[in-house]
Amino acid sequence: MNLTVEVHQLFGRREIVRQVKRLAPLAAREITYTIPGRLARVRLVVTGPKALPGLIVEAETALLDGEPSRSHASRELRETRQLARTAQARAVPTPEGGAVLLLNAMEHRTTHEVAVTLVHELTHAAQFTRRGVLERIVRDRNDAYGIRRQRPREGREHLRQVEAEEREAYEAEYLADRIA
Repeated sequence: MNLTVEVHQLFGRREIVRQVKRLAPLAAREITYTIPGRLARVRLVVTGPKALPGLIVEAETALLDGEPSRSHASRELRETRQLARTAQARAVPTPEGGAVLLLNAMEHRTTHEVAVTLVHELTHAAQFTRRGVLERIVRDRNDAYGIRRQRPREGREHLRQVEAEEREAYEAEYLADRIA
């Protein structure tokens, strides 16, 4: 497991960065022992709410099989901006099999909130390494960016799997009590 912590366009809130650097290895160790799947290369980026949508779209476009049209890319950026206003973090897989975890520092007030978010997002990072998950996400993102359509059945299956993965990540949040 390779875990790196970076800061991107964050002014102030340095205590959150210190907490992330301290808690991330502990959370990764708990996830490794508890959740099926492995943690490959994980890059944690601590940023603010203004830079978060651009980083999400940049990470998602790295997954795509081709170049998205300008209209699809701008629509995804608009939707991501709306979601990023209140999002605490987002996990995006990388083509190499790792993950990029984008953490919104302005949405975290306490050490326990940081620990819960890290455990939740690292659970998603472990889920990305399971068989078929990366391909399913790439297929969905290609559809969202207008590169290659997926069948409606595949879209429904993807949504069912995302709900199951979210449920698993929420159930794993009890591990935050061990590290905070």
